[in-house]
Amino acid sequence: MCDVCERDIVGPDASLARYLPLLRHLLTNPAKCTPKLQAAAALTFTRFMLVSSTVCEEGLQLMVTVLKRSKNVALRTNLTIAFSDLTLRFPNLTQPWTHHIYHILSDEELEVRQCAVKMLSFLVLHEMVRVKGQIADMALCCADKDPRVAAMTRLFFKQLSQKGNALYNVMPDIISRLSDPELNVPEEQYRVIMKYITSLIQKDRQMEALIEKLCQRFKLSTEERQWRDLAFCLSLFSYNERSLKKLMENMDCYKDKLHCKGVIECFNTLMSNTNKMAKNEIKALVQELSDKIEECFAVTDKDGDEEMEERGEPRAAPAPRATPRKKPARRNRRKSSSSNDENEAPNEEAPQSVRKSNRRGAARKQVSASHSDESDEEDSNKKNEDEVFKKPTIRKTTRKRK
Repeated sequence: MCDVCERDIVGPDASLARYLPLLRHLLTNPAKCTPKLQAAAALTFTRFMLVSSTVCEEGLQLMVTVLKRSKNVALRTNLTIAFSDLTLRFPNLTQPWTHHIYHILSDEELEVRQCAVKMLSFLVLHEMVRVKGQIADMALCCADKDPRVAAMTRLFFKQLSQKGNALYNVMPDIISRLSDPELNVPEEQYRVIMKYITSLIQKDRQMEALIEKLCQRFKLSTEERQWRDLAFCLSLFSYNERSLKKLMENMDCYKDKLHCKGVIECFNTLMSNTNKMAKNEIKALVQELSDKIEECFAVTDKDGDEEMEERGEPRAAPAPRATPRKKPARRNRRKSSSSNDENEAPNEEAPQSVRKSNRRGAARKQVSASHSDESDEEDSNKKNEDEVFKKPTIRKTTRKRK
């Protein structure tokens, strides 16, 4: 049957073969025919290609050229549908031209974009097209301006995630491709896309492997925007003990990127989300990760100070750190002579106790002095009284003889 199609229907000796030069002339010279005639010629030409592999191989270049350059929306839509039919008929012939079809996903015309999403979704899900890095162009349609295109694309990725490791295998390529500075995808659009696609990864083993691969990607990235994008993707995963250990084991890959504000914010979000409703073992690992990040910052600050000293620049004064407030010492209202706490007073109350003891000593001295004065007065009074009431002494006088 195949030989009949190749030889007798559109072969060199077949009667229909005489129309092939006319069809090629109409497609290569759109100014010489009306849009409707050119659309009919394109549809007829693709039917000839479906019959014979020889005609298909010779006409693929012309078909893709018209698809990219033509401004006729109906013509381009018909050629897009025809390409999917040719892929089902001759997959090996159309494989080298598939990357041109991915570019149609960013077409300005809504009808062409819708047709391209439907066609590529059908071919990929039926394994007629190999899923490679170009699938990132499909991921861009998740944030398309038209809600119907965005809904169809999200449905495609949801169905792709249910086909074994198909989505997992292309995830690193999608992340790297969308964060490429040449593609220039807005950061907000990038985050919307990756937030949805990463939510489709549910297996722990796949998450752990992706975390390790993303950490390795830090070594290859050179732009700050790429660092932020990779850190944001890391913050989207849910972490267990093994994945946290993977993140710490690969810290050498991203520790020199932690000075970037966007990167450290993503890591803080990662740690705070992991701490919520987590077990004690996971909280301990999160604390260990936080300590290692602090060590990286400490080493960076030390190196910076050494560089400033070598240059002869004055070292910046360290930022004041908040010290914990001391609780005020409680005063003992009840005092007893037998308690030991009275003698061990806090430092803050020491001056008061010294003053009180000095006052008490002075009072005691005054009291003792008054007592001594009173005793002296009493002694003197007693002496006076004794002198008054004492019997007078009789003096014996002797007369001298004359």
